[in-house]
Amino acid sequence: MSGRRTLITGGASGLGAAAVEVLAGRGDTIAVLDLKPPPETAPRVADVRLVDLADSAAAAAAVREAAAALGG
Repeated sequence: MSGRRTLITGGASGLGAAAVEVLAGRGDTIAVLDLKPPPETAPRVADVRLVDLADSAAAAAAVREAAAALGG
């Protein structure tokens, strides 16, 4: 499966970073929402939004912006 657009929360490290690697390897275009940026070596990260997901208004805005950046 390829060509999917995927938003991953916590994608800068740990399980989120592992998800980025696996899904990018399948051909997904990735947007990451996290408190910190993913490493520069992260594959095929098209969009990064630095956001505290505990702030629901900021999280909602970041999701809308990331979706727009990935084409809707």
